[in-house]
Amino acid sequence: MRIMKRLVVFTGLEMNMNMKKRSLMPLVVAIYCVLVGAAFADPGAAFYDIQDQTCSEFAIFGQDPSVDSASVEFLSSNINAGFLIFDNFTGVTGTIQQVSWWGTTGYNSLEGMLPSNCLPSTFWIVFRSYDPGWPDFPGAIEAVYKVTASVEETGQIYSDYYQRKYKATINPPLNLSDGWISIVGNAEIEEECWFMWQDAGEGNSVVFETDGGYWNQTPYDHAFCLESVTDQPGACCYVSGITTNCTSAADQSECDQYPGGTFHPGATCDDDDSNDIADICEQMQEEGACCYLDGYETKCLVIDMEQCEEIYLGDFYYGETCADNNGNETADICEPPPVGGACCYMSGPYMMCTETEDEEECSQYSSSTFYPNETCYDDDGNEIADICEGGSQSGACCYWAGSTNMCVETQDEEECSQYSSSTFYPGETCYDDDGNEIADICEGGSQSGACCYWAGSTNMCVETQDEEECSQYSSSTFYPGETCYDDDGNEIADICEGGSQSGACCYWAGSTNMCVETQDEEECSQYSSSTFYPGETCYDDDGNEIADICEGGSQSGACCYWAGSTNMCVETQDEEECSQYSSSTFYPGETCYDDDGNEIADICEEPSIYDYLPGDANMAAGSWPPNVIGADVTYLVNYFRAIAAPCLVGGFYNSADANGDCSVIGADVTYLVQYFRGANELHFCPDYEPSWQSSGDLPAEAPDGWPNCE
Repeated sequence: MRIMKRLVVFTGLEMNMNMKKRSLMPLVVAIYCVLVGAAFADPGAAFYDIQDQTCSEFAIFGQDPSVDSASVEFLSSNINAGFLIFDNFTGVTGTIQQVSWWGTTGYNSLEGMLPSNCLPSTFWIVFRSYDPGWPDFPGAIEAVYKVTASVEETGQIYSDYYQRKYKATINPPLNLSDGWISIVGNAEIEEECWFMWQDAGEGNSVVFETDGGYWNQTPYDHAFCLESVTDQPGACCYVSGITTNCTSAADQSECDQYPGGTFHPGATCDDDDSNDIADICEQMQEEGACCYLDGYETKCLVIDMEQCEEIYLGDFYYGETCADNNGNETADICEPPPVGGACCYMSGPYMMCTETEDEEECSQYSSSTFYPNETCYDDDGNEIADICEGGSQSGACCYWAGSTNMCVETQDEEECSQYSSSTFYPGETCYDDDGNEIADICEGGSQSGACCYWAGSTNMCVETQDEEECSQYSSSTFYPGETCYDDDGNEIADICEGGSQSGACCYWAGSTNMCVETQDEEECSQYSSSTFYPGETCYDDDGNEIADICEGGSQSGACCYWAGSTNMCVETQDEEECSQYSSSTFYPGETCYDDDGNEIADICEEPSIYDYLPGDANMAAGSWPPNVIGADVTYLVNYFRAIAAPCLVGGFYNSADANGDCSVIGADVTYLVQYFRGANELHFCPDYEPSWQSSGDLPAEAPDGWPNCE
């Protein structure tokens, strides 16, 4: 027997149990997985036959346990384990009334998971639908049940781990044709009795593990049956006055004769704990209305307190119902009372609080949240009302990049603070309705700050009211919100240190003398054969289409030309001398150096074209035509986890370089997800120009040898 603690490092899609907000981040999840060999029990043991370990005749979907394999796997599935396991099901045509499953139990000791012969009976069963925006991915929660399961020994023992079959009725029944199921042991109560869900002998190998925020796909199908037992008699639970009663019933219709009757097919009215309440009916004593948030919508379910507070993170009202008497689509018990309270809102980067009469008055404040019956008391003295603390939310982040008013959407104010001179507006977006290239929320953003400028060779600083006042100084740069403080005492304002200044950058583009104004010499150096003139501009006073500062700029360089079919190179004094060669191109400031030794000057080589579609990270599959879909995100994540192999073309994984920075790192995953959200366009590394930049460029037939991965 081997007991393994499997550490899974993955990048998943963030999904709260009730609210969806997707992003990509790494996560480490500890999962106990027991891989054991098969061993059979004593034939004389009072267990039922191993061959009966299949779904019953009532099953409308099933995956039988893998009892015939040389080894089986049990994976821990508990509330205290910190994650849930979701397996999928499809094509269910009936009503799900009962669930059966197989597993074992273990003791989570300091030495790892050890066998345990305990018999847990309390479980959570969670159903999710498919996510319509992400095929083959769990979506919204459809139902959550806390159940008491019957337990049967199967007679099968795996290296001291006893296999057991569990069965529980779910109420109310569920109609869900395609979805996901998680079966979780209630380890909070049975700490030394962790449930371990057995793998199935068949399935589609599409299973997800989640800690409630991030998701990881695994190949382990699990053994479970979904059953419709309409024709099976059972127990009927109902309340009379303050007494919970139980009676046998043939079906739901017979149970409906009792006020508030709940039918449990296949169950009995046994009272094993002798508390005068049938075991199957005990849960009714604990139920009430649960008000919780699903996105921005308040919803209501009649469940018990533990289920409400731990699974739905909701507010529980014992003995109440979800009646909506005023027909406003919100349960009456969940509606906020029309009373005064605290109103939290953002004013610039500051979280503010004011006490208002009601939510309507609070709504007059931008990005506000109303808390009825609360006050703006600041008990910890941090100048933020206690009720408003922790109020982070995604929004628009306005900041200055030089003289440009920029906007980026961030998760919260802390992320926004990474940008210099930034202001965070929670709940807002960077939408530019008037098309002036400044986000509407950021418009009007002038502010005082530090103005750095050059006086001869001296780097000076003066504090001005705004950028316009700063522009009166030659070669100036304005830093909104900053000061001219000189902390290190070197007579240069800290904000102005670094001695760089904007100016004119003269460079050659072929035979054309070009000019661009750059922030400093370093930015200018990105242009070939460039010369930087600090404090100057690209003004063309004589109108000859050459910046005055760049005139007179002839220079020697490399002259590429063709001699028959041979690509030749000669170094000439200037473009005029180069023009004497037929079909020539002059590259000022360049040489005829042949670094790769292929007898063609590097400057004269033709750019290579490579067969790939930018963003098609899973092109190794070889499908034609290629496309860029959500599966490429999954493939790229698996590449970083060393599960999927890259498709190298020209020695580089170019199809995965979504942001075109000539490297394949985690940022490409984020960039690819943002592309699907419409936030950016795909790019490619300039050193590996693709044959097709978009799907519209693809030929009808695949090129020879596609995908030609190295």
